[in-house]
Amino acid sequence: MMTRHAAALLGLALVACQAASAELPEHDARELVPLEFAPAIRGRDGGYSKWFAGRSVWLFGDTPLDVDAVDGARWRTSTFTTVVDDDLADGLGPFVEPLDDNGAPGQLIPFTADELAYNLSQTAPACTESCEPTWVLWPGDLAVSPAGDYALVFYWKIRDWENQGTGIARWTHPDAPLQRLMFNTVPDEPTMLFSREEHELGTAALVEGDTLYVYGCEHRGWFEFDCVVGRAPFASALERGAWEFWDGAAWSRELADAVSVMDAASIVTVHYNAHLGRYLAIYAKGDDEAIARTAPAPEGPWSDEEVVHKAMGHEDGSPIYDVIAHPELSRDDGRVLYLSYSRGTGFLQSEMRLVELTFAPTRAGD
Repeated sequence: MMTRHAAALLGLALVACQAASAELPEHDARELVPLEFAPAIRGRDGGYSKWFAGRSVWLFGDTPLDVDAVDGARWRTSTFTTVVDDDLADGLGPFVEPLDDNGAPGQLIPFTADELAYNLSQTAPACTESCEPTWVLWPGDLAVSPAGDYALVFYWKIRDWENQGTGIARWTHPDAPLQRLMFNTVPDEPTMLFSREEHELGTAALVEGDTLYVYGCEHRGWFEFDCVVGRAPFASALERGAWEFWDGAAWSRELADAVSVMDAASIVTVHYNAHLGRYLAIYAKGDDEAIARTAPAPEGPWSDEEVVHKAMGHEDGSPIYDVIAHPELSRDDGRVLYLSYSRGTGFLQSEMRLVELTFAPTRAGD
């Protein structure tokens, strides 16, 4: 009798055999101007975005500041901004976000009282030497409900580079505070839906009809990431038992059964591109390249990688990072797609650049 493990290995082999070139139509990419954020912001990681409440909403991770925020912080681990722009030919903007009286953004994913107290105890002025690492809350992707009335934001709770699990926050509107949810499925981390022992999730999120698909990509080696995929009815996504995961041949209730569907990056976006008639994954790899893969279904089989843009790296030779697609801003059913990426420009300083990726007409669109 074939065991589940053997079946999964067979499924992986079949996916590997079926993987082929992305076979994208001819395409051209051009760099637009860097994105302009509030003057106090030195740089931003991430940039996941979705259309939510009549605007494009962007999420960021680490956000170093040039000023002291009203609460004394010079660093945020999660921030956001919004934009409405129907003509990207000259770039994207203006971006609008809540700022305090010093011009600094607030913390998007709120710390609990205990987390905040601990962080304050390990930073100046309370601590000036031999301080312990503080808690970090990094956002993953966000998913907007089928009705568009709220969004779920995946995030990771990290200390000393160790992830404590995957949590989900609920957002009723970009003008309202984000609410971290309590799940109590992980005894020592009640805000985590998935534990530190499980594969992390939230690297990419995709809504198809009433179903939420979520990818999780964990670092395996130099520029190597194992990406698994899970799904749940959107209305039940906050219930741990509603989730199932692709094991290479079928959907399993056990996250431990999940197999890697592609090797990608720590930040990935996946969306259905109507112009291509396929699902499109976009991410960064070495050599300052923006990479694409395609698939007929969210679980794959995913094609081989194809370079869609050679970006502008940093002068010191450090690579670009966080290549993200923004399909809510696309034109002609995704024939014209906008990407963003980050590049370092100095110490704790970076810029985010916008790229216009244009595909040639397909046969169906001729």
